Amino acid sequence: MGTISAGARLDSRTRATAPSSRLFFSLQTKMVLILLGSGFTLMQEQALSFQGGGTTVTGLSSTFLSDLEGLVQMAASFSIVVQLCLWSFDMCKDEATPGATKAGIISNQDDTNAYINKALNPMLQVLARYDNVIVEIINEPEWCMKEGQCETKDCVEAKDMQRFVGLISQAIHRQKAASIPVTVGSASLKWASPTVPPAVTDFWSDAALGAVVGPDAALDFFNVHYYDWMYNPQWGCVPALLLFYLTRSYLSQPRHNLIEKATTPCGRIQLFGGRRTR
Repeated sequence: MGTISAGARLDSRTRATAPSSRLFFSLQTKMVLILLGSGFTLMQEQALSFQGGGTTVTGLSSTFLSDLEGLVQMAASFSIVVQLCLWSFDMCKDEATPGATKAGIISNQDDTNAYINKALNPMLQVLARYDNVIVEIINEPEWCMKEGQCETKDCVEAKDMQRFVGLISQAIHRQKAASIPVTVGSASLKWASPTVPPAVTDFWSDAALGAVVGPDAALDFFNVHYYDWMYNPQWGCVPALLLFYLTRSYLSQPRHNLIEKATTPCGRIQLFGGRRTR
């Protein structure tokens, strides 16, 4: 179903009274964070209908929204925060339909807007009723970006992926669901840091997304994945030093950092905490 981690309570009342921070984690009350990755992504994709079998979304299945609300409502009843992952780099693969991918939703702005209008906005009308939801727009997008390390059938331009991410982030911020934190599951600090070198670039910074879409396209927090192939022996035991490296060296702005899917020589880690200021 997903990765379960001890996390911190999302306090919507604090967010409402503290305009300097869209995302605030109160450490007074513990909750559980469930990261719904490929499971929810597949659930959504199976519910979408497309014009002529292409990449123009025309709507959702008749039961999807009620199923979605049931999922979030059940999680809320157990004090669980769910992170819903809308898409993954797998949308640029042709595993589901040989010869055809969903990359057009990224590269074609009209198709991005169709997805937002016909699928995302109806979802947001449901999600806006709850304060236990985080939206991850796309998982590890760099794996299907030409300027990243594309390993899929179709590869998209960085500017197209940034526009796709920015338009969805903007749509969420402009809806009644504006209190829902938005993020991207970056595949590595290699593509999510202004410190160049050793990083290559920062695709998901406020400036990068703002230049393509506008200021309200900014993400609410960074979500950076870490795997053992990124390990540098000079850092020592990664879990302790990685957080320090993230907050002091790699990230130019103070904001909340979430590290998931981390397999290190020190074991599997899940770090959660902090706040973003604007």
